[in-house]
Amino acid sequence: MKKYIFLSAILILFAAAIPCLSETQQVGSYKIIDNFNSYKIGKFPSSWRTWPFQRGKASEIYHVEEENGLKFIHGFDDKNYSIQALNKFFWQIDKYPYLSWKWRARILPEGAREDDGSKNDSACGVYVIIGQWDGQTIKYVWSTSLPIGTEVSRRNGKLKVSVLETSSKNLNNWRQESINVTADYEKLFS
Repeated sequence: MKKYIFLSAILILFAAAIPCLSETQQVGSYKIIDNFNSYKIGKFPSSWRTWPFQRGKASEIYHVEEENGLKFIHGFDDKNYSIQALNKFFWQIDKYPYLSWKWRARILPEGAREDDGSKNDSACGVYVIIGQWDGQTIKYVWSTSLPIGTEVSRRNGKLKVSVLETSSKNLNNWRQESINVTADYEKLFS
């Protein structure tokens, strides 16, 4: 079954490289969503969008950086804008059920808890949205306080939060994640 999926990377307080699954470049049995090589360092990636649609504010938060030959999108929100950067693409999820990326948290939001609406914040987050923007969503996070494996249901069950990394143990270290989106979707929404 083919679905439109928005990949939205909440990049507040972290830097991420998201290398996998895209229409643009196929390499063996996977596709690259974006490797940020075509963007200017210091600029918001031109093919990405924002939510809400405030590109001016987003460019204050997000920009492409390069470190040891690796380009990535870096985000730091010290103005509490809460803007998400997203990359909309067509994904043949039946052919490519896995999504992989690297991320690195540098700072943890103090006292944040994804299971408490008044303290909801994450060091890093990657959203997979099935359907349009208001579709069913899985948000993979690097949590300040919740244990790895924690799953939280929000927005009347339309948003599922899955904790992949937690606490300061791996701060400032790139962490590789690889998830089976189909399996997670079936587990979280059935």
